[in-house]
Amino acid sequence: MKTLLKISLAVMITSSALQAAPKWINSPQKNCTLNGGEISTNGVCKANWKDATAICASLEAKLPTIEQLVDVEVNCGASLHDNEDNQAYQSCYKKKGFSSWSYYWSSSPYAADSNLVLRVYFKDGDVYAHSKELSGYFRCVRSGQ
Repeated sequence: MKTLLKISLAVMITSSALQAAPKWINSPQKNCTLNGGEISTNGVCKANWKDATAICASLEAKLPTIEQLVDVEVNCGASLHDNEDNQAYQSCYKKKGFSSWSYYWSSSPYAADSNLVLRVYFKDGDVYAHSKELSGYFRCVRSGQ
């Protein structure tokens, strides 16, 4: 079941501008499956939040903060809402290695409920709070590289 709360991208835009550019890392299949993840039909590793965190740690990396994910959206020209028809935005985030097929995990907890973590759905450009138990895509980061 999807989370009931949707969080606006507007809150995140101001904090993303000063972030150092992270190095984005995709999990190799071996790291993915050995640490609790699974390979999706389009070849991307997906896992629940706990396993995604472990997979990133196995790569000497971590899950990105919500600010790092939102920074990708902002740099690709996302508006506050309704990005599905924004072709420049849709093309940009895909060129950066993200998919429109799933939500992407962040390391950022949702302040109002410790059982929820913030995720980005690149297709619409919004931020959501979801249960840590759900499966989703993720990319790992090494900061400042």
